[in-house]
Amino acid sequence: MAKAKTASIPALTLSDLKKQLRTKTLNPVYFIYGEDSYGIEKAGKGIYEVIAPDLVSDFDNEVIAASEASFQDVLSAALAFPFSGDRKIVTVKNAEELSYDRKPFVQYIKQPAESTVLVFLHQGVPARKDSEEHFKLLAEKGYLYEAKELNEQVIRDWVIAFTEEQGKRISEVNAALLCNLVGDDRMLLEKQLEKLFLYSAEVKEITETMITNQVVSTKEFTVFQLQDMIAKQNKPEAYRILTALLYQGVAPLNILGVLAKYFMNLLKIDEIMKTKTDNYTAAKMMGVPAFVVDQYRQARRLYSEAMIASAIRALLEADVALKTSTGEPEHIFLTLLHSMMEKK
Repeated sequence: MAKAKTASIPALTLSDLKKQLRTKTLNPVYFIYGEDSYGIEKAGKGIYEVIAPDLVSDFDNEVIAASEASFQDVLSAALAFPFSGDRKIVTVKNAEELSYDRKPFVQYIKQPAESTVLVFLHQGVPARKDSEEHFKLLAEKGYLYEAKELNEQVIRDWVIAFTEEQGKRISEVNAALLCNLVGDDRMLLEKQLEKLFLYSAEVKEITETMITNQVVSTKEFTVFQLQDMIAKQNKPEAYRILTALLYQGVAPLNILGVLAKYFMNLLKIDEIMKTKTDNYTAAKMMGVPAFVVDQYRQARRLYSEAMIASAIRALLEADVALKTSTGEPEHIFLTLLHSMMEKK
């Protein structure tokens, strides 16, 4: 008989957490996990900001790096009385590196310290979330929150909203351009936006020229220069830029994500070319700046359908290799580039 699949334990969302924090009430325990690192970090800060007025001493704001502590260290900190005053907060960062002692954790969830707010910030989804007793109990108590990975449209909308909060404006096309250049890491996007706000001074609109000058010029090379060389099937220049990007510390999976989107858009451009859609409309359909649509048209004439299919397969293989292999990223990417630009 087949083993029954374990039911997924439901978690609250970061939107639920924001609503709660607006009421200025706090849980005794928060376990926040997921793929949205920026959201997790902001959630931790939001909880601290609510309790901060009640903290009499800096010693009552304790931050623990999970890589340097045991689970017993965490519980001891949570159970200890505040240094002064009636409240304290204990925040465990990178909680995914902590080895949990199940029974003591379950006991603490059932009877948490009255004076402590204990916060776990866990990057990624816990491996045994749906089978461990403490996760079930966290969910039942309303202490479990998931920071889900955001899609491209949501991140672009966030860029627009964040810009408006600062009294500035950015169009959807330019928000897409910024996301294409920086990636979907909202911490990096926020830093680039803050730089653009300073650069724009009294000007309200964040323009394409500002983004190109201020964001692109801060990098020796960009993933989009690599993409351009792949589009032109210029192997020597593609190899050179790839090596430089990895040397600069650009995350391999970020490079892979940009290239994957590029080849998926090469498939979309077929229909756009058949219907003679204008560049502005095509840009919205593809989620790219209008000025690059013609580049997609030109690249599609160089890449056959078989070549695009081969490239997408190679991207999937590279994704698996980067996540599971101990091999050097440079070797994985060199193999990938060879497959992507091989004539079919």
